[in-house]
Amino acid sequence: MPLIVLLIPIYNWMEHDLTQATLARRETIASLSATVVQERLDHLVDVGRSLAGRIQFRTFIAEGKWGNAVKILESVPSDFPVIERVFLADTDGTLMADTPELPGVRGKNFADRDWYRGIDRTKEPYVSEVYKRSAEPRYNVIAIAIPIYENAQVPQRALGILVLQVKLESIMQWIRDIEVGEAGFVYIVDQRGHLVAHPRFPVQDDIIDFSSVPVVQNALRGQRGISVVYNPIEKEKRLAAYEPVKRYGWGVIVTQPEDLAFLQRNSNMQRVMGIYIFALLISTLFALRIVSATMKLRVAKERADRETANAHKFQQAVSASLSATVITDSETKIHYINPACEKLYGLTLDEVKGKEASAVFIPSDQQSTFEPRFIEKIIKGEVFDTDELVSLRKDGSRFNTHVTIYPVKEKEQVLFFVAIIEDITEKKRVDQAKSDFVSLASHQLRTPITALRLAIETLLKGIVGSVSEPQRDILTRAQRYAIHLAETVSALLYVSRVEAGTVRLEEDAVKLDVLLKEIEDEHRTEFEIQKQEVVIDCPSNLSIHTDRKLLKEIITNLMSNAIKYTSAQGRVSIVLSQEKDKIRIDVTDTGIGIPSHLQNQIFTKFFRADNAQKKKTDGTGLGLYLVASLTRILKGTISFTSEENKGTTFTLWLPLSV
Repeated sequence: MPLIVLLIPIYNWMEHDLTQATLARRETIASLSATVVQERLDHLVDVGRSLAGRIQFRTFIAEGKWGNAVKILESVPSDFPVIERVFLADTDGTLMADTPELPGVRGKNFADRDWYRGIDRTKEPYVSEVYKRSAEPRYNVIAIAIPIYENAQVPQRALGILVLQVKLESIMQWIRDIEVGEAGFVYIVDQRGHLVAHPRFPVQDDIIDFSSVPVVQNALRGQRGISVVYNPIEKEKRLAAYEPVKRYGWGVIVTQPEDLAFLQRNSNMQRVMGIYIFALLISTLFALRIVSATMKLRVAKERADRETANAHKFQQAVSASLSATVITDSETKIHYINPACEKLYGLTLDEVKGKEASAVFIPSDQQSTFEPRFIEKIIKGEVFDTDELVSLRKDGSRFNTHVTIYPVKEKEQVLFFVAIIEDITEKKRVDQAKSDFVSLASHQLRTPITALRLAIETLLKGIVGSVSEPQRDILTRAQRYAIHLAETVSALLYVSRVEAGTVRLEEDAVKLDVLLKEIEDEHRTEFEIQKQEVVIDCPSNLSIHTDRKLLKEIITNLMSNAIKYTSAQGRVSIVLSQEKDKIRIDVTDTGIGIPSHLQNQIFTKFFRADNAQKKKTDGTGLGLYLVASLTRILKGTISFTSEENKGTTFTLWLPLSV
């Protein structure tokens, strides 16, 4: 009876965990699918912006030469196969030119179309709902509508509308290969709940309305989640995860029949139940034979049963894990590797059992860099974590891995180690490609931007002739945009240097009060215009031995953000102090703060909080990412506390000497 009482909560706990794992996987697939759809739509919008921004194209539109303008776009359907047709409309919605040209549509007004209503309402690029095109053959499409402005940099007077028409079959390809599981699939709905892509419904039949399906309603309300629902259209009970497609009002649904979705969980639980029944029978027979034993032996048996059950549960969890897992003894000799690890390295447990783990998984020329760091963590009894480890497969090939090693201890003594290994070769390749592209693009932009700034400055100074007040306003606005673009390029170059590991420390004695005065003077115009109170509290004798340029970059970014996101007549303070062998720097503002649900992303590259974007301030989303990266280079740490609409404090800790 006591064993039953013990097994029931364990059984319930395992069932709950397996259920949560099943739900989490579907939610992850829904999030991934929504991200794929959003990125593809973003790409189409970017293509449309680029086409609409061509100078010769806008000149033809302004002159009413629609035929000449559309000739520039003739290659678009072949260059971008997902775009099956391009057409141009005037500001009243009348179709003026198209390619490929269709009979009977030029001169026809389409102001009743969703793409026209959307762009007329938002004045921004707009992704339409599903509609059936008017020309024969009539089939279902969506439209990416882009406003064409007289000045692409200052969107004020609209000249017309560029429309990229996309067949639904192309969108279906975006999600076709996403693996959900047996009889599972992904489908997409537009902002009205109409099917955009669905593997069970032909996309070129009548437009199908899914707006009555509860999970579709939730996704269109911007909600994400998962539930078991009966779909009256598909006529079956299914497990459905839903995710909104941000910025476009669409929704993505990942669905699978409920019985198939939980098939693996139910199978596992049946095996567990069989084991429990068997264990219960054995325990009962054993208990009958030792009924006359002492209480001490009964207690010892119960403890042994618990440990056996826990060990079995642990082994099952490790064996079923999708992450490569290695278990070694306290001397790092391999005791166990799970199937995922065997697949990753091309090895079997019999081949590696009892061998030194580093000799099996790490190339000999890499062991000297791995072992000292690992030993240092062991001595402290800490978790070892690195994403810089090169691993070796059985066939001799090398690949990048992220490794986390957990010491399992009892009474401060390490019993064994558990290592979780992830192949990050592709991730590193993608990250490197992104960094290389950003670096190349930034280098290519720096020279023309500098020339542009000099040209604008020359015009503003009147060196080549006087300018009128309207001209001066335009030039001043252009100068502000050019400065912001130069700052963005500079930040991108700095980031690429950090990520490439080419930032070199130039250590020197830095007087902090002098540095803070210098930074304050550089920002004086900004905070005086805002009538903000800026307070610098730094002891006159406080100094640090570090790289002055990097430290200035860190504090400048923090101070610039504080001023930028603090309202007029607000307060910004920078307080420095020495605590033992570290310097503490607190940058505090009374600004808009950071929403609590976004705080874990604040040091992410290109991230800007929603309230920061609404404030309509210039920003690249690179400042705090750069601050965190440079802080690590200076062997420091950074943290923050923030409350929305009340303010933020960033706290920087730096060693007195790097």
